[in-house]
Amino acid sequence: MRRALLALVAAAALVVAVGCKPILRPPGDAPLRYRDAVFTDVTKTADVPFATATVRGTGNPVTLKLDRYEPTGDSATSRPAIVWVHGGSFKYGDKTSAELVDQANEFAKKGYVNVSIDYRLSPQGCAAAAPSYECVNAIVDAKHDAQAAVRYLKANAAALKIDPNRIAVNGTSAGAITSLNVGYDATEVGSGGSNPGYDSSVRSAVALS
Repeated sequence: MRRALLALVAAAALVVAVGCKPILRPPGDAPLRYRDAVFTDVTKTADVPFATATVRGTGNPVTLKLDRYEPTGDSATSRPAIVWVHGGSFKYGDKTSAELVDQANEFAKKGYVNVSIDYRLSPQGCAAAAPSYECVNAIVDAKHDAQAAVRYLKANAAALKIDPNRIAVNGTSAGAITSLNVGYDATEVGSGGSNPGYDSSVRSAVALS
């Protein structure tokens, strides 16, 4: 629990750090892949299982799923990927969150492979007050599930035509906290998930809000 609380503090510090740095626009004539929209259509593959986890309190297994968004007709074989994590106070929400769907489609048109993920939620979630034991557990579970999504991408990099060394994680609200926790510590991944032979490190972790 102490480690999880320290990760929360680190995530808050990273939010401040990220917010203080300007985002530089990559130079080059348009259209420039990964900066500009170079594709018109996006192909969505829904409800892809990426991990199995255990629900706290019940011990029941749950299959975690993701939706994949990628540029239609893309011939590139080593594309960067983005893992999108929804918000909802660790109590609500899912991978179809409207703002993430919009972002996944926008970045797919620029050439990225995007996955919007589900993760384990808590019946109590996290209130605005000091975090409860249940809240901390939910934060830890979300981090582990997002890390499992990273490992899934690395394990299937060739089939998905992605570069396993160029994976970013991004999210809103609770998803922002989760993203920064994934970026902060790639070593503590829990006992569940999938693809244990692959590491959970990411190239970039960004918080949208």
